[in-house]
Amino acid sequence: MIKQLFYKDSYEYGKFKESILKDNMKRIRMFSLVIMILEAGFLMGTFLVPHMFAQDQLIHYRSHYIFLLVGTIIMLFLCFKYNKRKKYHVIYEIMVYLSTTICLLWGSSITIIDVSINNTTTVYLTFVFILSAALIIRPDIYLLMLLIVQSLFVVCLPESSQVAAVQVNTSIFLLFAWFVSRYQYFTHFEKYRNELIINDKGDILERQNAELVRLMMTDHLTGIYNRYSLDDILSKKWIEAYVHKSYLTVMMLDIDLFKKFNDTYGHIKGDECLMKVSRVLTDISVQYDGYAFRYGGDEFCLIFSDLRYKDVVLEELNRQIKAIEVQVADMRVSIELSIGVFHEVPKESKNEWQCMDLADKDLYVKKSLRRRRFTDELI
Repeated sequence: MIKQLFYKDSYEYGKFKESILKDNMKRIRMFSLVIMILEAGFLMGTFLVPHMFAQDQLIHYRSHYIFLLVGTIIMLFLCFKYNKRKKYHVIYEIMVYLSTTICLLWGSSITIIDVSINNTTTVYLTFVFILSAALIIRPDIYLLMLLIVQSLFVVCLPESSQVAAVQVNTSIFLLFAWFVSRYQYFTHFEKYRNELIINDKGDILERQNAELVRLMMTDHLTGIYNRYSLDDILSKKWIEAYVHKSYLTVMMLDIDLFKKFNDTYGHIKGDECLMKVSRVLTDISVQYDGYAFRYGGDEFCLIFSDLRYKDVVLEELNRQIKAIEVQVADMRVSIELSIGVFHEVPKESKNEWQCMDLADKDLYVKKSLRRRRFTDELI
């Protein structure tokens, strides 16, 4: 029960200490600005209208105002340094606890002077309440601060007929202020916790969306771009080439006699053949800063922007394709590709499928020549 009074079930300080520190530094900056203005005004008042202050305690009031004024300037400087880094460091956390304790001690010290004059505890209790409501401090640490400060305050109070009432009233008020601080702490804790849950779910959704986009834009079997991606990328590359008056290279590729390969060796070996070809096309596209697509079935496509050495790419492509072998029982089966090429500077802004049509026609010519050569060799 005592543990729940301090920690509840949501006590996970390590996860949120950076967020707590960030919020505390913002509040300390605002608090320091207000205090600096007020203390500067009070300090000026001790010189301009000294008769409003107890003459025998005037030096003590001035020393208190000067001390707090210097302290707030130091705090503003440290807040400025934190804002430049905006990263958690234990020194800043200690600074928050230390400055809170010093403010409480200052309030209790000047209140001891006020009690000796007119028996008022306004400054002390005001500081306690503002700090309890404004700052986000661990309940256990804040209770320890209040106990230390209140003990010193009670011990240092001057003897009077109402000292017992002051001690009791301030102690009750401090206990109330501690519960306010505790409520403030756990309210913010729940806020940080909910933000963390939302961010985690947001990250999960982002990863899932990225995976959906990847699945939508890539071929399931080969892992390279699919026809849907081809429509989008071709359109962009065509416009780029048209605007910059640069060459656009489109290669349509078709595996020769693939249907016969499938019928002879089976679809599993056919899929293996497609995956090996796609790996070669991926390597070529990466090497020459292009894109590889599976157009459909055994047809593939390569797109390059501003490709200067088309023949070198074709030579490298043919060399790597000829090195592909599919293991079937005790033999290795090699494959061949027919390649149709479009390599021109686009002359129109909205006719990107013209290059596909021309590359496809070139592919048809190449396949026809290859079939004719194969037939002549049989004869």
